Amino acid sequence: MAKLLVNQPSGEQSIIEIDSTGSYFDQARVVWDERVDGEMPTVIIGKMQISGNKLITLDNFLPDHQAWIELMQIKNNKIADAIDLGTDVKSDDDLILIREMNSEKIDTWFDTNIKDIVQLSDIVKKIVKSLVKQGIL
Repeated sequence: MAKLLVNQPSGEQSIIEIDSTGSYFDQARVVWDERVDGEMPTVIIGKMQISGNKLITLDNFLPDHQAWIELMQIKNNKIADAIDLGTDVKSDDDLILIREMNSEKIDTWFDTNIKDIVQLSDIVKKIVKSLVKQGIL
């Protein structure tokens, strides 16, 4: 398998493997192709750039790769926050009851238990947190 160093549309710089007849969908994003450029030298993902016909290592991450790293950190933080929120929801008696109901029972429960906008807001928040934790939202 041949290796390609590519700058993906997401901004991430990565090494992908392809077979001898394969190709990357956007050749303009290929930084190094072992089939053309020879064996790939040691690389630091996100810091590699072609200068002339040489692959060089930059001091800092490429701007697009740095932006991709920051986006991944934001996504990971959101996932961690959702997991934390979901832990609280697991122990909530209202949601445990609702999970065990069919549609008719849910309608009856809402009609009986939700009397004002504050109560509605609280239960909607709990449901959304639960959906986020389960990966549905």
